[in-house]
Amino acid sequence: MPSALLIGATTAGQQPGPASGFVAFRVDGNHVIATLKVLGISKQVTAGLSAEPMARFGYRYFEPPADWREENAADMRAGDRWLIHSAPGKAFQAETERIVGGNAGCQDAIGVLLRVVPEQSDAFSALSVKYFLAERSISPWKAESGSAVRVAPSPSTAAFRRALESTLNALLARELPRVLADAAPGLARMASSPVGYVRSRARQQQTVDEAMQAGRGALTYDIQSFRLASDGVPLHFVRAEWAVRGRQGFAASLWLRGEQPVEVIQANLRPASWLRMFEFEGRITREHQGLVLNIFDRDHDGWGEVLLAQGGYESMSISLLEYSPTGFQPTGIEYAFGC
Repeated sequence: MPSALLIGATTAGQQPGPASGFVAFRVDGNHVIATLKVLGISKQVTAGLSAEPMARFGYRYFEPPADWREENAADMRAGDRWLIHSAPGKAFQAETERIVGGNAGCQDAIGVLLRVVPEQSDAFSALSVKYFLAERSISPWKAESGSAVRVAPSPSTAAFRRALESTLNALLARELPRVLADAAPGLARMASSPVGYVRSRARQQQTVDEAMQAGRGALTYDIQSFRLASDGVPLHFVRAEWAVRGRQGFAASLWLRGEQPVEVIQANLRPASWLRMFEFEGRITREHQGLVLNIFDRDHDGWGEVLLAQGGYESMSISLLEYSPTGFQPTGIEYAFGC
C-alpha cells in the first residue's frame, strides 16, 4: 500500500495555491503520509511503530503525543479531502485517515496518514512510482490531457554522445582546479594529523588528485531525458564521474538542454568537493549526485516540475523544482531531514 510524505501548509477551506503542495512517499498500497513538519532531535519512538514504508525515503509512523497534534495539526480532520499527483496530468483522490508521528532520520516528524478513495485504490496500488505531490482539496480534480511534460527517450546517436562527453570533459577542465584549491587546506590538515589512518586517507586522495590533473580520470555517466516545456526540446539529467583505478576522482550532476549543441542549464559540483572531505571517505553515491523521483505538471501550464532527491552528509532533502524560461526555480515545496 502507498504512503505519501508532504511538507507545506494550506488553509482549510481554501483552494490550494501554486506552492500548496507537499512531497509525498508511498507507505503501502493505498495510503500516503503528508508530513506537516519535521521537528527536533528524534525521541526514537519504538512502541507501536508501523511496518517499513515501501518508499526508501519514507519513515515508520506511530501515534503522536497529543501536544504534537495540537501544535501542528489543529486544523486537520478525519475525512479531509486531498489530491495525490502521480504524473503529469494524473492525480488520485484521497482522504485524511489520522494524524501520525514518525522517525525521519534523527528527527521527529508529524504528518497526516491519507487513504486513497476505494474506487481508485486498485489503480493507485498498481503504480510503480513511490513519490508524489499531495494537495488539500475542496473540489474534485479534473484531468486535463495534452500536457507536453513527460519522460522522453535519451538520444543514442554517436554525435550526441560526442557532444555530451565534450561538454562533460570541458566542465572537468574548468572546475577541477577550483575544487582542488578549495580542498587543499583540509587535505593539508589531514596530511599532518597525528592519526595514521587520517594521514593515509590524505595520501590516497593526493594520489588520485595528481592523476586527475594528469588527465588519467576515466569518464562514466548515466542520463535521464525529459520534455519539460512545450517547445519540445529535451532536457537531460546527467550524473557523471571520473575514476582513477576504481577510485572516484571527480563527480557532478548536470541539467543539459538540447542535443547538438548541448547547453548546460545547471551544474551541481558539491559531490566533487565531498569526495575530498574526510567524512565521505573518498566515496559518494548516486543519491549524493541527485535522484529524479518523479515529474509533474500540476498547474497544466506546460512547464514541468521535477521532484529531486539530494543526499548530503547524513542528510536528505526532497525538493520540487519548476522548469522555466530562465532555468529551474525552487517552489518552496520540500521535505528534508538529517542527523
